Amino acid sequence: MSTFYNIIAQSGGGPWVIKHIDGWYYMTRTTGIDLRIWRSHLLTTIDADAGQIVWKPSGSGPACKAIWAPELHHIQSAW
Repeated sequence: MSTFYNIIAQSGGGPWVIKHIDGWYYMTRTTGIDLRIWRSHLLTTIDADAGQIVWKPSGSGPACKAIWAPELHHIQSAW
């Protein structure tokens, strides 16, 4: 049996990656506890740090847990 080793993301599911016109790759993926963005000039090193947290849930109410499959879109010069 072979073992698959994902060289792009070592943990988390539902990755979303976009290469922007600025030359950077931007990625978000399921962490389960917050929304993070990773950025790198090389796709193979995008998972090299902890990423930047861009949103954390309040701890109660709607959208407070089970955060998964986030996406990034760049539309009319805005993310």
